[in-house]
Amino acid sequence: MDTNQPHHPHPPQSPTRTNPDHTTRYPSSDPDAAFKLVHDIQDALKAAAEAESEATRLDKRRKAIQAERFLRETGTVAEREALARTAPEYTNAERAWISAASQANIARAIADGLKLEWETWRTMQATRRAEMQLV
Repeated sequence: MDTNQPHHPHPPQSPTRTNPDHTTRYPSSDPDAAFKLVHDIQDALKAAAEAESEATRLDKRRKAIQAERFLRETGTVAEREALARTAPEYTNAERAWISAASQANIARAIADGLKLEWETWRTMQATRRAEMQLV
């Protein structure tokens, strides 16, 4: 992989549980559907962790580029910092890091949404069981 190009793992989407009108369908009481949701959550958490690792890697690379450029420049500390931060090599690395951090945030939001969906489904199932005992 070219280290100058950002790697963006694509977080899993949740099309199987999202209707065109963006309302959520829960896995009913079907165990297979519940297990599918659990696997979707696992996949989303893995994608989020990978995206966060990539963002961290690119942040460290950006900081290393800034330090290298700073040491190569001459002038006052403020001038060297400004030259290091405006160098094309640094700005490209910064853009890659920002993009990766954004992807990591999106991946984490998808994972959090799936976890919320799971907890909502569990609550609905518990309520259903409680209602059955009242009858």
